[in-house]
Amino acid sequence: MKRREKKKSNFSAHSGKDYVPPRIYYVSSNGRVEVKKGSPVRLECKASGNPVPKITWSRKNNLLPNGEQTAVTPVLSLENVDRHQAGVYQCTSSNGVGEDVTQQIVLHVLCKFSNMKSLLISHLSKSILSIIECYKVLSSESNDNSNVDNLRREFYG
Repeated sequence: MKRREKKKSNFSAHSGKDYVPPRIYYVSSNGRVEVKKGSPVRLECKASGNPVPKITWSRKNNLLPNGEQTAVTPVLSLENVDRHQAGVYQCTSSNGVGEDVTQQIVLHVLCKFSNMKSLLISHLSKSILSIIECYKVLSSESNDNSNVDNLRREFYG
């Protein structure tokens, strides 16, 4: 999802150089990242333009996991993720030319619970509702022969 924000000139009369507005050409996993609870994750955003664009990360309707509103870096690294880090992350590319461009990455944290069934409902934005249902099938110690952990995710938009 790209969003255009500001309109500026593409030409400098002083230097005679053509400037190119920012364009995001890569985001991690095409904007949808799934990671197991406790794992590290790298959210990456690459952009082109002239001058070279700055990449700023933010989190929709929340602070970044480090408690900051924004972080200026092409790669946002998160360690030991849990359900609290799940959500919509936004990378914004800006270089003072044309309009800023924003793309979203939705981070889903896959979890499993031992010997219980739980339903976690996270409202990620007005248009995205993620329902994550985690449960463990009875272990091999029980009368059931299954010893496989099952994880089911359903997404509604």
